[in-house]
Amino acid sequence: GTDVTNSFSAYLDRYFISQSGIIYFVVDHRGSAYLGRKGKDNLYRNMGKWEINDYTEAAKWLKTKSFIDSTKIGITGGIGSGKTTVCKIFEVLGIPSYYADDRAKELLESDKNVIKKVKNIFGDDVYNEQGKLDRHRVATIVFNFPEILAEYNAIIHPAVFQDAVIWMLRHT
Repeated sequence: GTDVTNSFSAYLDRYFISQSGIIYFVVDHRGSAYLGRKGKDNLYRNMGKWEINDYTEAAKWLKTKSFIDSTKIGITGGIGSGKTTVCKIFEVLGIPSYYADDRAKELLESDKNVIKKVKNIFGDDVYNEQGKLDRHRVATIVFNFPEILAEYNAIIHPAVFQDAVIWMLRHT
């Protein structure tokens, strides 16, 4: 059977999504969220027939719903959670995909406002002379200090969301 829950997790990306009237939909292939980090990591490294089938069926189901605008389906998740896999499946089904992770990396090195705010947190030397962000340094800090991660996310999430809205308008 299909389990549907009416709940909201307090993640910043989900907050911005919900404020725009976008439906938040989770595909948890075969209960992977309940296997713990080690179990999830194993599943994501070994995506098989059933996981791909689950994602494909979810995409097909969403595409049939009259209340779904297929130009505005957001795929979110943690590192290695299958976002790219889902987007590739959507593309095969003819649905354009906005890659937030890729755009976040681009915005971190091209958006002057984002760069200024990132420098305010990590210092000017977090970018090299060519304007490249020292991702390793940032990762080392944010994954050891949750409060700094929250500040960092509060910069990049709204910037990516705004960029995504512009992208969606161009693909409508």
